[in-house]
Amino acid sequence: MPGYCAGKAALDQLVKAAAHELGHLGHRYNAVRPGLTRTGATPALFANAQMMRRFEERIPLGRAGEPEEIAEAVRFLVGPEASWTTGQSFAVDGGNELRGAPDMSAR
Repeated sequence: MPGYCAGKAALDQLVKAAAHELGHLGHRYNAVRPGLTRTGATPALFANAQMMRRFEERIPLGRAGEPEEIAEAVRFLVGPEASWTTGQSFAVDGGNELRGAPDMSAR
């Protein structure tokens, strides 16, 4: 888990540094940090009802996300609506970032 956390922090800082150093070129640098999302990479997790309950109990909106919800955040960031947005990392996670990760140890 420490490597995962360090990677997330590094991405946040990379986005900020790129926006600061290269913004004068007219480029925007932002990131989307998706939470638990139903994708082709997560079928085993979603098949485990007990683990899903543990995840979803901690998500303020009470459920996992769908790929379309992540895509909408990306669409916003690349569109004209976000033309004055740069150096930001957006959590698209149902509020999960507010509470942290669930205890994944065996019970």
